[in-house]
Amino acid sequence: METKKFYEHKTEEVGEEKYYEIHEPLLKQLKDKRIEIVKKAIDEFAGGKVIVDVGCGEGYITLNYAKKVKKVVCSDISENALRKAARNFKEKGIANFEIHPADAAATGLKGNFDAVLCCSALDHVPDPLKVIKELSRLAKTGGYVLLELDNDIMHPFSGIRINRKMLDRLGHFNRITVGKLGKMIRLTGVPLKRVKVYSWGSPFRFYYRLVKYFPFSKGLMDAIGRRFPSLCYEYLAVYRKI
Repeated sequence: METKKFYEHKTEEVGEEKYYEIHEPLLKQLKDKRIEIVKKAIDEFAGGKVIVDVGCGEGYITLNYAKKVKKVVCSDISENALRKAARNFKEKGIANFEIHPADAAATGLKGNFDAVLCCSALDHVPDPLKVIKELSRLAKTGGYVLLELDNDIMHPFSGIRINRKMLDRLGHFNRITVGKLGKMIRLTGVPLKRVKVYSWGSPFRFYYRLVKYFPFSKGLMDAIGRRFPSLCYEYLAVYRKI
């Protein structure tokens, strides 16, 4: 349960509000873009539907789309994070939610959801293959699994790490590029077929440094990220359960 202890502590010490409510202009643009893309994907694949948000944390992303869906089940390993999420929802007048504390690899939920969202969380679990299997199980046939991740191309040969130590103090266990996610899906054998990839920025880390010192390059980098997902900064991959 070391992972649970880490995230309980992280919620108390840091909190998602400090992560998303950032004042550095470029980082703020990137975080806002993540929210924008998640909302767009929800509109296209889960609008008015019942969904589960696995690894929702304090619900900062969830807040931005909750009113677009019929109901959202918010699941996270951190009970501290979920208490904050419930409080945040109530403060914003959001009532169509259910709180469900659980490990992402074994949620205990019955499944049959119209859509399953896992936003910036798959790279924060010790065994991403188990989590992918669970996400697939939760979706009904014909439903969708939406996976949002950093596309860290700076570690192209890191492989798929299972039950290894964290890579950094932010809680990453893996760096999952667009290509590596596809490989993981195939390795698990789950009945998921990719139907769309939203991508932006280009490429992760290198993009941030380049645009910070050469702002005029942003337009070109963004165009590259949209056209070539394998070179993007972040992405959201949509899979349909067949």
